[in-house]
Parts: sequence; C-alpha cells; structure tokens
Amino acid sequence: MLYYGLTRPDRPFPGLNKRLEIDYDALGRTTALWGPGEPRSGGTPTATVAYDVSASAAAKTTMRKLLSGTGTSAKYVTSYSYDDGLGRTRETQVASPAGGRIVAATVYDGRGLTRAATQPAYNAGAPGSGLLNPVLATLPQWTETLYDTLQRPTAVIERSLAAELRRTTTAYPGADRVEVTPPVGGKTATVMDAAGRTVKTEEWKDTVVHHDTAYGYNVSGQLAKVTDASGNVRTFTYDWLDRRTATTDPDAGTSTNGYDAMGRALWGIDGNGSKISYSYDDLGRRTAQWVGEVSTGTKAAEWTYDTLAKGQPTSATRYVGVNAYTDTVTGYDDSYRPTGTKLTIPTAEGALAGDYAFTAAYDRAGNPIEQAMPAAGGLAAETLALSYTDLGLPKALTSNYGGGATYVKDTLYSQTARLSERHYGANAQVKRSFTWDTVTGWLSRLTTTAKADTATPQIAQDDQVTYNSAGDITRILDAASAIPGTTPGQSECFTYDGLTRLSAAFTTTASSCATGPATGGIDPYNHSYTYDAVGNLTNLTDGTATATYTYPLRARRRCGPTRSPPSPAPAAPTPTATTTPVS
Repeated sequence: MLYYGLTRPDRPFPGLNKRLEIDYDALGRTTALWGPGEPRSGGTPTATVAYDVSASAAAKTTMRKLLSGTGTSAKYVTSYSYDDGLGRTRETQVASPAGGRIVAATVYDGRGLTRAATQPAYNAGAPGSGLLNPVLATLPQWTETLYDTLQRPTAVIERSLAAELRRTTTAYPGADRVEVTPPVGGKTATVMDAAGRTVKTEEWKDTVVHHDTAYGYNVSGQLAKVTDASGNVRTFTYDWLDRRTATTDPDAGTSTNGYDAMGRALWGIDGNGSKISYSYDDLGRRTAQWVGEVSTGTKAAEWTYDTLAKGQPTSATRYVGVNAYTDTVTGYDDSYRPTGTKLTIPTAEGALAGDYAFTAAYDRAGNPIEQAMPAAGGLAAETLALSYTDLGLPKALTSNYGGGATYVKDTLYSQTARLSERHYGANAQVKRSFTWDTVTGWLSRLTTTAKADTATPQIAQDDQVTYNSAGDITRILDAASAIPGTTPGQSECFTYDGLTRLSAAFTTTASSCATGPATGGIDPYNHSYTYDAVGNLTNLTDGTATATYTYPLRARRRCGPTRSPPSPAPAAPTPTATTTPVS
C-alpha cells in the first residue's frame, strides 16, 4: 500500500465493517489506536503513543495499552522506551509489582554492535522518570558479546555483577567452518560450502569422538541428501518450482507429494502406499481431507469458514468412519475472538454423545475474564472468572460451582514480575512459593504449604533445584522428606554426556550427589543411559537389570542434543529390547 505525504488511511478489518482506526501527529507518527468496537467519537482508545524528543536527553516513547474501563475510568498499562540519536533502543522501562520500575538496557559499541544486554532489573525510581543507564557491574544479570574484526560474535558471556558465570565461544578457523563451544559439553562444528550452505555438522562428545552429518544439495540449492552419523541416507526430490515431490527415508520409506498450479498440496502418498488428498476453496483455504481420492475416497476431516464472520473459521470436523466429531465456533466478538464454541460428539460414543457448549468473555486487553463449561460426567455446569492486577498480570480464579468456590485467591509477583506466591482456596489454605536465583534467573526452590491459614502450617513440598552452567538440572532436593539429625532429604541427581544427553539419574540421601546412588530415601532409583551415534537409546540400566535396544533400521536421533541440523527428523523405528541382569 502506498502513502502520499502524511495521509494514511484507517485500516479496515475484513468483513462486518470492523475497523482499526489510527490517529497520527504532524510528523506521521502513530498517536492513538481505536480497535473494533471503540469508536473514535466518544470511545476510549485501545492504545496511545506519546513522543518526547529532547536535545539534552534520550528520546522517550510512552505507550499505553488499555486494560479495562472506559473514559475517565479507563485503566492502562504503560511502558517506556528510550532511544539514542541513531534511533536505537537503549532502555525499556515498565512498572514493577513492588512499586518502582523494571529496567532492561542495551549497550552498543563504536561499530553499532550490541556489546551488552541486561536482564530485567529492579530500580526504585518511577517508570518513565528518566534514562537510568545502569552501571553493568552493579547488575545481577547481564550478557556481554565479543566480536572479531569482521564483526562476527566470538563469545557470549553471561555475567553477574563483574563476575563471569558462563561463556559460549564461537571460532572461525577457516572461511568455511564455524565452531561453537557451549559452557558445558562438546563443541559443534558447522562446515559450509561457497554458497554458505551447511554441508557437514560435527557434534563432539569429547576431544576425540564426534558424530558427523553430511548434507548435499541439487543445482537449485535445495537440500537433496542427508547422511547421518550411522551412514543412513535420506534423499529429497523437487519439481521445477522447488516443491518437494519425493522423500526417501530409511524409517518411513518413500513418500511422494503432488501440487496444483497455486502450489497447494493436493495429495501425499506415504511409504505404505496410503494416499491422502486435499481440497480447497477459492481463497486457498483447506476445506477437506480424504483418504484416497477427493470425493471418491473416505473423508477424514473438513473445515468451514465465513458463516459467522468473513475470513474466520466456523467449524472443524474429524471423521472416524461415518462418525463426525465437530468443533464449531458459535460467536466472535468485535476483535474476532471466539465468544462461544460447541463440541459435538456422535451417538457412536454412547453416553458421551451430545453437544457441549462453551462460552468466553474478554477484557479490553484481550485477556479471558470468564469461561463457561457445560455439565458433563455427572458434574454440573461451571463458570470460571479470572481477574488481573493493575499491571495486567493474572491474579485470581473463582467459580460459581457449588454455590461459589475460590481456586486461586491471590497471586503475588517479585520486583521483576516473576511469579513468587500463589494462594489457593477462599482462605488461602494452600500456598505455593517460587524462589528464583537472582544471578541466573532460574527457579531454585518450590514450596507448597498446607494449612497455610492456620497457626500450624505444614510444609508439604520443598523442592530445591541445582543446575550446571548450561542450565541443565543436576539435583532436585526433596527437603520435605528430611529426617532431622539423619538425612537432608532425598535428592534426585542427574548427569549428562558431552552431547548434553541424560547419562545417569539416581537418588541419594547424602548431602551431595558426588557420593553416588544410595538405596535409602522415600523412592530410590538408579538409572543409567547410553546412546548410539545418532542419539537412539541403546542401553537402560535400572540398577538390577539392563534393557538393550536394537534398531533394525537405524534412525536419526530421537533423543539427542538440542542442536539440530537443518533437516526434518523422521519418526524413529520401534526398537526391540532385551533385558539382562546386571552382575
């Protein structure tokens, strides 16, 4: 869409004459948005934006988003951003649940590269009162990035105050090779061709052993072949429009696909010879799925649109034989959020058959404030009511069930808006507390207190979590199971191999996991795991016996590291297992 001068049209919503109206200032900047159902005349803007540009301070942009109410009673949540002279965001600020502000800052070097970025940090000042520009060495969490002379990142360092917590390094030993070494575990190397395409990945378990995956491409640059670390080969074939028409996989066999002139998938045949076909409407939306040919095959699913609102779905149906299971939208609000749905279950399901109607309502920000569920399974119909804080954070959950019930009475948040406490029951009979590590930001403790509304509260859960420098959980201490003067409680311990795969999981009642597994505790176990070159589980030992898994057609990794090469991972084959005692 072209704009001439400062004239910009309002943006219409498709169908039903719904509009998103926008106000601009003399410089063509957005100053207010009026959502559907909010007329500019006499209405309340959905959002407002104000600009404060100064020659002596960072430019400030103030954005307010409507939460609830209208006119003078309207409640907004406000955020602020500060930009430097090059228009880059230097700092963002929002209100803290504890009062004060939550600040996140970005620092740039002389080349315009991001040198440091901070995690949200608390400050007692008022939000929007000015650029804080915090001293990095005083912050509990921030990340520093180093670059080489070619502006390539060479290290990402996570720091607390001035101390280094963990480092991920990236090396460029050649024009075609990139090596990434995480804080824990082996490095991953990527080899590229002259076009910048990945031709090989090396995943190093240690300094000697690595598993390689190779990639080949056709003359159009499409991925045509993948050879994994066990020598399994997958191939991909394309038509002249670079649409994938065939895939050969050692697990799934050979599958083929067909398309129409608009590039829509018309059919697919899997390795077993089963064909799935699709039909579409004039707007290219899928309307039906068939097993076999369209119309003459067996209909598996269908979709309808537009009957309630132009461009919006009306129903989705799944077929099992001749039995239809249908999910229908019964209404939309002005912003096209569903206000009602109906689930229809066929008579073949016996007592479960029938229509189940659900309704929903939303606040001005789009948050659900009411959800009604039908009677089912001997339970009466129920309506849930949800409420939020003045900052738009979830606060309470109540119900009309049984004359009225309180599921969540209150929810509390930390200075940086992390969940800190949740109180359950009308009298807050149960309390769950969440403790977050101030250095890493990871959950470090979770407690549940029963009878919290009495003079004799009881700790029902006290889980204390420890991590390695990569963020993998290494220990969960169940402090609630402690025996005073005897044990600190049962700990679940976890170790990982060089590819960050779980290699051992066991319990102990000792004060450290370093002592190894122990048979004491409330629920002891001792498991160890080994894997093949592509990540398939090969051995599982539970302390008394070993289950050995073999794979007739060795598959790509099923439970390998999170770093995945750029190819689709097919389903792993069903393993066969044998169990032998551990001597």
